[in-house]
Amino acid sequence: MAEEMAAGAWAGLVGTVLGYPLDVVKGRMQTGKGIAESGAKASFGAHPHPPKKISPSSIHSRRRLTPRPITRLILAGRTFVNMARTEGVAGMYRGLGPPVCMMMVMNSMNFGAFYWARDKLAGPEPVGWGTEKGGIDWRVVAAATSVGPLCAMVSTPFELVKLQVQLDAANHSRGSGAGSGSAGKMKMKQNDPSAGGYRRKYSGSAHAARALMNKYGPRVFMLGHGVNTVRECVFNAVFFSTFEHVVHGFRYVYFNSRVLVGN
Repeated sequence: MAEEMAAGAWAGLVGTVLGYPLDVVKGRMQTGKGIAESGAKASFGAHPHPPKKISPSSIHSRRRLTPRPITRLILAGRTFVNMARTEGVAGMYRGLGPPVCMMMVMNSMNFGAFYWARDKLAGPEPVGWGTEKGGIDWRVVAAATSVGPLCAMVSTPFELVKLQVQLDAANHSRGSGAGSGSAGKMKMKQNDPSAGGYRRKYSGSAHAARALMNKYGPRVFMLGHGVNTVRECVFNAVFFSTFEHVVHGFRYVYFNSRVLVGN
């Protein structure tokens, strides 16, 4: 079990470090910050103003002046490039601490808890493709599902802190066009994200966690815990069950291919 826990922690470290910039891009796009920074326009709901009537004679000219809508892939690329240019590597990895700690702790616990539950419920015998038990062993599925609540206890507070840090950095990097005039100055005083003078609230992940704790109390870290628990149960059931039911089959195919090549 110690080997599985160590391997899970290492996998969580490497995977999080390599994929974190894309996770930041995803957060910018989901909150609309990346769309605003890339120069594109998007609406996540109904338009606040009804469309004006357009005369038939102006349709052709409007078509020429109106740019084509950019695809999500191009938008993601422009968001990534803009973030790298304006914020640098430090901005791309801002808030990395919580997800790295979360994935290392969570993966080590997940692998350790799964193999412990698997041995208790189904035993150490291999199951699935390439074994004598070719079908689905539902005891293995139950062991994988049981990892969900433990996983959610770790992931829920860390995800909350990570999202708050990412949103704070995104608000800070917005343009300064709204910071002029009396309305802009009022927004700056109120720390409105739409104003260019937005002051960053958190210096880092630890600062964000302390600020949230002082302002809202410990219960804030469990926001969305119920939904996250269900999500983790489903994810771990699919993840570990699929792995356990196919890994021996791949080993069998690999071993046979080596034998054939050797002959």
